[in-house]
Amino acid sequence: MDNEINERHWDDLKGTYNNVWQIAAKKILSEKETMFIKNFYSKKIGPNVLDIGIGNGRILSALMANAHSDDIIKGIDISDEMIAVCQEKFAGKSNCEFKKCDIASSAVPFHEKFDFVTAVRVLKYNKNWIQIVEKISKQLNSGGIFVFTMPNKYSLNYFSSYKIPFYKSCKSELEILCKKNGLQIQEIISFTRIPDVIYDHSNNRAFALLVAILESILSVILGKTFFGRMFFIAAKKI
Repeated sequence: MDNEINERHWDDLKGTYNNVWQIAAKKILSEKETMFIKNFYSKKIGPNVLDIGIGNGRILSALMANAHSDDIIKGIDISDEMIAVCQEKFAGKSNCEFKKCDIASSAVPFHEKFDFVTAVRVLKYNKNWIQIVEKISKQLNSGGIFVFTMPNKYSLNYFSSYKIPFYKSCKSELEILCKKNGLQIQEIISFTRIPDVIYDHSNNRAFALLVAILESILSVILGKTFFGRMFFIAAKKI
């Protein structure tokens, strides 16, 4: 049932998902998230790249902007509509390929192993997200890097809601899961503690900057992950 709900939800959003990341506070947040990804992307040791849940191409754009000439970037999504958005957005790019795939129930539709994989704001919509991490870890080359996210079950994000079900984890569970699958954690961080609802209504640039300043203060006080809303994990296959 989750799979059908997810596919219908993302198909319905189509190109309007772009609007979500045009909100002033979300733009600032997106810059932080993509900077984290770019940092680890620069450390990859091979050309094969996979983005899981390509959506509107937000992460793909960051990858392509920092790609080497020999990088081959592939992407999958549960939604035909999202794939169509990215095919139009990246038309003419010879180093990318997109395919439909429900990662919760299907194998990755590319046979090669990868040197860098992203699954940002994707795993949380799948009840079997733990099995998905196991699946992806097997398709990483030795030294390959996996950047993924999961919501923190101990965050302060009680005041926000979402239209489709999603699942949460905690830092210790993620650490155990990575170790079990031969993934050595390079960094775990959270960029947000303020609830989603504040970000969704922060389209005033001055207010968005105030939110960003408050987040920075909270990170100094609470550290990298304590009470964080979303864990960003970078792990290397050993």
